[in-house]
Amino acid sequence: MIGSTALRDLELFGLFQPNPQNVPRRAFDWALEELRGYAALAVGFYHALGPDLDPGFQPHRLLGYLNPGPICVLLFFILSGYVIGLSTTGAFSKQAMIRYLMRRVIRIVPIYWLAIACSIPFSETDHWTTIVGNALFLQGLTVPVIAGNGALWSLSYEVVFYLLFLLIWWLRPKVVAVFAIVFGLCLCGWLISTSAFGIQIFASFLTGFLFWIVGLWLAWKVEPPAHEKSIPLVSYLCLFIAFFHIRPFGLLFQVLGWTNSQVDRVNLATVGWLPICLLLIAGVTQRKFPGFKWLQVICLLVPIANLIPLLLRGRLFQQDFWILLAVLTGMASRFGELDTRPV
Repeated sequence: MIGSTALRDLELFGLFQPNPQNVPRRAFDWALEELRGYAALAVGFYHALGPDLDPGFQPHRLLGYLNPGPICVLLFFILSGYVIGLSTTGAFSKQAMIRYLMRRVIRIVPIYWLAIACSIPFSETDHWTTIVGNALFLQGLTVPVIAGNGALWSLSYEVVFYLLFLLIWWLRPKVVAVFAIVFGLCLCGWLISTSAFGIQIFASFLTGFLFWIVGLWLAWKVEPPAHEKSIPLVSYLCLFIAFFHIRPFGLLFQVLGWTNSQVDRVNLATVGWLPICLLLIAGVTQRKFPGFKWLQVICLLVPIANLIPLLLRGRLFQQDFWILLAVLTGMASRFGELDTRPV
């Protein structure tokens, strides 16, 4: 168990603002950029190899096993919060807010509108209000995602996160209060079995924001290493893929009969992927917080706990998926030996 001292070191009861040692800008982080590249490729291949692009094409199932596209969107949410935390460390002011918003607009809007324009020829069934709504980042809020480019659904989430961040930056609430409120509203969305009044949309966006503020907390509250060490990236990614297929909360809720057919695509069940996303980003950026080793153990035990019953029943080698899961878990178990080696 993490002791009270460790909990204080996590600074959950402090103000949600950057620690002084985290304010100076760091050198370009190649490992972080590699992780962003991997996530982008995974999401791209997920859509390219899926039925949306060519319903008649069926890739080898092994490619599907090794492509954690859906969880990589949530990984991007944490990465987004982390990067914003790295780049936004000064005091809140009207001028700073304008600069922040202008950077977001310049970075996102031009290429996003280009994507919308390229999608219009493939969106013959969409009304013009849907296209305009997507151009204004309203997909999932007031209009459906444009038919010609379903991958754009997450952009409206990001814009909402950027705006919600302004409240944290301005008000500087306690970290624990922010997490408690966001998780509580996420939980309410699962407990309320209705989509009326936009409840599920509201809960879905806040569930995604839970991932986002974890990245912000990592950037603002966890001190970067004084000296870089080697990163067992392959082992981390193996565990990431294995954990993705387990879907721990979804499996647990199914066993308990605790389901909600009204929830949106990002919901309480997807929060089960949060530990492995945090482990991957914290490991790659080498921001080791109190309890990091416990997080490693928990993330490794999740696939092991699912493999043990299969092994005891003699069913482990009956399906190639279970064999691959065992191989990935075995390769992932190596990271505990590698993450302390110096460069």
